[in-house]
Amino acid sequence: MANNVGRNLRTLRTRAGITQDQLAEKLFVSRQTVSNYETGRSQPDVDTLVRLAEALGTDAGALIYGPPVPPQKKALWLRCALGGVCLLIWGILAFPVAEFMREWKQSTYITGFSYPLFLLAQPLFFVTLGWCVLQCAALLGAKQPQLARRRLWHGLALGAGGAYLVLAVPVCIETTVSAIASVMAMRAGHGYSYTGVLPQLFYRPAWWLSWHKPEMFALMFLLGAALWLTARPPKTEKTPPQA
Repeated sequence: MANNVGRNLRTLRTRAGITQDQLAEKLFVSRQTVSNYETGRSQPDVDTLVRLAEALGTDAGALIYGPPVPPQKKALWLRCALGGVCLLIWGILAFPVAEFMREWKQSTYITGFSYPLFLLAQPLFFVTLGWCVLQCAALLGAKQPQLARRRLWHGLALGAGGAYLVLAVPVCIETTVSAIASVMAMRAGHGYSYTGVLPQLFYRPAWWLSWHKPEMFALMFLLGAALWLTARPPKTEKTPPQA
């Protein structure tokens, strides 16, 4: 327990921006006494724990059990966890499932199921990856830059992603419907020919992206990073001034 109290004392003192000498002056003890508390050579009694807590602007529980995690830090961890779950889901769809569907279409010549994986799952994976990288960097102390017209830039980033979805989602729906109809026809033992209703305008981006995958993945990663950089910064709690 002494080691835990000492470690917590050092952490809380550092967070408060107080040196060992300053803390010693508040307690009317020597700096060596504070150093002994922090290294675990000696253990403060109950009264001293209370005085230490008051000097650091906290309570004795924080010295014994450790400082509580700030709400802002909890929110960062929660966002990272949610981003990691999304990244795992998109990653499974974008790579193992996409590879299986690529091999499956070579034997069946049904390509419709590959479009949603290529046009949605893979881009969403890299968008989420770009966002998660910066979100995890925030846990290490990185802060969002001060941007003029932040809402405008965030709106442009959202607009770019929305414009892509407007072109990609209809293609994914149409190709998936075509693929389902082809599978049903194949199982019934007769041929099937699907006539698309979307104009070629919707398919041209998909054709271009199929030939420029590295560029697409890089752009989607940058889009995810831009969404994080231009988002509204989290609110920080104001700490009362130390007495």
